[in-house]
Amino acid sequence: MSAGREQFVRRMRASRSAGDAFDVVLQRGTELGFQFCAYRLTAPIPITRRRTFVWSNYPNACAASPVLDADRSGRGADTDAQACGVTADATQVFESMADGLWAETSDQGVRYGWALSVRDRWGAVGTLKFARGTREIVQEELDDIEPEMIWLAHLAHDTIGSLMRDETIPGEIARVSLVERQILLWTAEGKTVSEISSILQMSVRNINFHIQNVVGKLGATNKTHAAVKATLVGLIPV
Repeated sequence: MSAGREQFVRRMRASRSAGDAFDVVLQRGTELGFQFCAYRLTAPIPITRRRTFVWSNYPNACAASPVLDADRSGRGADTDAQACGVTADATQVFESMADGLWAETSDQGVRYGWALSVRDRWGAVGTLKFARGTREIVQEELDDIEPEMIWLAHLAHDTIGSLMRDETIPGEIARVSLVERQILLWTAEGKTVSEISSILQMSVRNINFHIQNVVGKLGATNKTHAAVKATLVGLIPV
């Protein structure tokens, strides 16, 4: 790792809050030639009401946008889980005038940009966007700076995702035992309690005991709901 990257990583690791970490990324984005930066973190659960936190220096007029949700404080919540606009681990270069997804921001000076979404082992998705109002991103420039932006997107998600873990992943999830994860795995495979009992060589009574415990830890209503939530937060497959 270069000395410059090592220094950047130290600054990120020294961040005491997600907002502090975002400010470090914002500064680097400016150095790369972008006047705007936004980072969006979407929690994996609740399944139908996923919480989204956004840090941004986008114009205030964009704050109502379901795409950017430009609340720099990061305390805003958006239930539209599809608003990231990009697939995890796939970069997107956009020109807002040409792309309906971003068109509403062009009048606010946000026209050309780049975005990447990263999904972590807990199922949380972080989307980093860099944008500017003038000068299209040409291939020559992209070849030069995209490796750095991809690295920034992963580091930003690793840092901000960790700092926001208590907000995005319920603490009880960390207490799910290996046996409970195995039971949920076989539940997700459609096995009955009796079949799981035979597979794990445990009594039906013990299986039901562990199911009751893990349903409570995951805040689920039944074992199927628990298996779905466990899959989304990366507890299964084991």
